[in-house]
Amino acid sequence: MNPTDSSGQLALRAEADIVASRQLVRKLTQQLGFSLVDQTKMITAASELSRNTV
Repeated sequence: MNPTDSSGQLALRAEADIVASRQLVRKLTQQLGFSLVDQTKMITAASELSRNTV
């Protein structure tokens, strides 16, 4: 199941959505060939933003 809608947005309503956002960012950064350090930075940023939103 793809957690994003057709516009590429991810709804953040619950703790489970934070996990989904981290997983999505991990998947995308891997596909884009980011280094492990840069992947970690992006995942951390997504996690912080998601937590602040929820």
